[in-house]
Amino acid sequence: MDLGDQKATVELRKATLGLFLKNGREERNMTQSEVAGFLGYSTPQIVSNWERGLATPPLKVIPKLAFLYGIEPKTFIDAFNSYRCQLLSLQKREIEDLFKRMGR
Repeated sequence: MDLGDQKATVELRKATLGLFLKNGREERNMTQSEVAGFLGYSTPQIVSNWERGLATPPLKVIPKLAFLYGIEPKTFIDAFNSYRCQLLSLQKREIEDLFKRMGR
């Protein structure tokens, strides 16, 4: 994956998961520091990274976030599933473009 592909992935993650997580936190009137503390992290940077699309929360953290944000598990699962489906679609287009550039 080249740099352009990575940027597209980060932008997709930010627009889907990042926004979903940020909205959940803001609806609870919580700071990134408060969320990080609840989850046992020493810095809010990890929460910031999730919301900016630089990373995704570890699987073991997702149920805790759903509880903290008051979001039904199915809604959380659907949001992550939607992101994964969009990511696969993006990767498919990138692979197709690679083949086109190779003349195949």
